[in-house]
Amino acid sequence: MNRFGFSVVLLGCLVLAGMMGPGYAQATAQDATVERTLGTTNAAPGETVTVTTTVTLDSESEVNFADEFAPEFASAELVSVTAGDTELSPLIESARGDGLVVVLDAVGSGTLEITYEVTLPEDAQAGETYSFDGLVQIDGEEVPIEGDSELTVGAGGAEFAVSIDSVDGPVTAGEAATVEYTVENAGDAEGTQDVAFQVDGSEERTETVTLASGGTESGAFSYETGEADAPEIEVTIASDDDAATTVVTVSADDDSDTGDSNTGDSDTGDSDDSGPADGDDDGGTDGLAPGFGGLIALLGAALLAGYSLHRIRRQ
Repeated sequence: MNRFGFSVVLLGCLVLAGMMGPGYAQATAQDATVERTLGTTNAAPGETVTVTTTVTLDSESEVNFADEFAPEFASAELVSVTAGDTELSPLIESARGDGLVVVLDAVGSGTLEITYEVTLPEDAQAGETYSFDGLVQIDGEEVPIEGDSELTVGAGGAEFAVSIDSVDGPVTAGEAATVEYTVENAGDAEGTQDVAFQVDGSEERTETVTLASGGTESGAFSYETGEADAPEIEVTIASDDDAATTVVTVSADDDSDTGDSNTGDSDTGDSDDSGPADGDDDGGTDGLAPGFGGLIALLGAALLAGYSLHRIRRQ
């Protein structure tokens, strides 16, 4: 559908909305803001991009929203319309490759989000730009749309490569093993992916990372080890496109057992060695001295007697 055709559809929707909503013709000025956000502003041919238009209202209002795309996308689809945590059903909705229309009645004050997806044609050319030209009416009064307004076709999509920079190890059970990593977008387009931290194949936590083409981001994950993790754990950092894995050695915590054993042996050994040693020293000295003294006295008497007898015989 060309721009004229889309304008006719839009005009018909707004006229019908005016007939259905009694307050449409009574425009009231108010402080309201509208912002469009693209999930990425650079996408590959055939890629689907999420678009969110956020409307901030300060009172209950009728909201008419239209977004025109040029050139046409391969397709467009309305995903959701929410006010706070409440899902809304539009009075009128239409989604085509050349535009999207949403008409709402009696939307309460607060934040209104209109989320939709657009898909680039498979034959879209690198460097080609798709524009968003929107119109928002709040109680009949037009409010400008701020934020993203162009989507550029890249040569390819995002590609997140991951690497492990360093890891603690070995560690003792009960200590934390910290893994430092780097993610690089080696693709030709900006992208957002969840970077996952896995231990022995089980996902522990994730971190959402958005990177422009060629961009990098570093981070770290920590894991508290336990006795069941000995003798080693396998840790993995993974993106949608790549994964890096390494092994961390985990030693069992034997400090408490070793300490008790050494203390017991030391106390028992000291007690056993001390008793017999003291007994042997005291008993040996006390028992040996009298016998040894008597032997010396006897030997001395014998020598004296022999010497006296020898002198008598010589006389």
